[in-house]
Amino acid sequence: MGLYAQYDAGEFENYDCTYSKEVMIPFNSLKNSTALLTNPPLNQIVFYTHRDQFSYWYKIIVKEDCTLGFKVDPIDTRDDYAVFVYQYNKNDFCDKVYQEKIQSVKAPFFLNKKDKEDVFDLSEKYFRAKKDNIYYISILSTSINNCGHFLKLYKGTDTLRVKAIHIPCARDLSIASKKVDLNITPAPDLKIRKDTISKVSAKEEDLYTLVRCSVGADKKGKLTGSKLRIVDELTGHELTIYPVDKEEFEFKIEKDKHYKVECSALGYKHFDHSIKISDAIKGTGGKLDIQLTPLKVGDNFIMKNIYFHPNTYALRKESEEDLARLLNYLLANPTIKIEIEGHTNGNKRIHKNKAYMNLGDEWNFSGSARKLSAMRAENIKTYLTRNGVNENRLVAEGYGGDRMIVPNPVTLEEGQQNIRVEIVILQNN
Repeated sequence: MGLYAQYDAGEFENYDCTYSKEVMIPFNSLKNSTALLTNPPLNQIVFYTHRDQFSYWYKIIVKEDCTLGFKVDPIDTRDDYAVFVYQYNKNDFCDKVYQEKIQSVKAPFFLNKKDKEDVFDLSEKYFRAKKDNIYYISILSTSINNCGHFLKLYKGTDTLRVKAIHIPCARDLSIASKKVDLNITPAPDLKIRKDTISKVSAKEEDLYTLVRCSVGADKKGKLTGSKLRIVDELTGHELTIYPVDKEEFEFKIEKDKHYKVECSALGYKHFDHSIKISDAIKGTGGKLDIQLTPLKVGDNFIMKNIYFHPNTYALRKESEEDLARLLNYLLANPTIKIEIEGHTNGNKRIHKNKAYMNLGDEWNFSGSARKLSAMRAENIKTYLTRNGVNENRLVAEGYGGDRMIVPNPVTLEEGQQNIRVEIVILQNN
């Protein structure tokens, strides 16, 4: 039952219930600020995270004997859900439920339900909750377009109402529209804001200096989409920075203060220095120049914002900006050759998700994790070649879980570090 409730989530199957949303009974006893629900009001709006897309979990911690009731309803009546309830008091619940060592409660557990168990029955249910027991409610989506759900939790005269939102309930926004369309050519470069910081007034000139920062490469090569971050070392305050042109920025500094300056660009070594900017610009008319060093052959970098739908090689919509950055970098530097590496969290065999059966090949993958990672790398290669990068400059490889950053991940964040796309410089001349 546990594996069924996780919808064969594959890469994420060990993490969903680890992040269950906590509810304390009675409601006004909650003191834990990390839990979902704090002291009244008893009306809550929450949002699904990426890991919650298959099932949403609630952990109910009971501090007194009582009768509890709950009711689950879809936000959109066209959505379908199955509901599972578990009772378990130890800390290893998630491990046990995914190994099917813990079964959901049976129909007689509920005070108003004696007939055959039906997990798709969303009618109101009640049960006797015992002091110091922990109960879990798993709400499993069985619809592709899962808009979210309502949960009502009853305890005496108190009712906790939760609206858990997944995606906007517009049926023309299908899950397939949430992926990158490889046939659409992106803009030639990322948009640059043309707003410019206001000049330093006469009253401010003794305290502040207006600085224009230019970012360039200390060797041959062309920068695209550099990012600048400047932090006051004493206060930790991050300065507001205004892009004014390609690789040029403006900001105000307080004289005689020390700042941490970070600058990054795809294909270049990260610049990270603590400096007194007023000294660095002395005699240059308020101009700070940062020279970045290109990566050499064998160096690599991680594309931190390229994502795939779980167990597929369909690129998520959120990947578009980083894909465009990679494309612009390669178009601006035509002598560079790269390897695109796909990596997964472990080497478990991947199974098709029945919810995606009508969405095409990239949604319906079945096979090894290594093969899936290779298909993901090939999809990125396809995106680049369709947008003008010569195929001879690109090598796509999949390594599955053979090169995990965190060998034995425990948390979702650790597992997510393993699911990544890396770029290795093969040629740079």
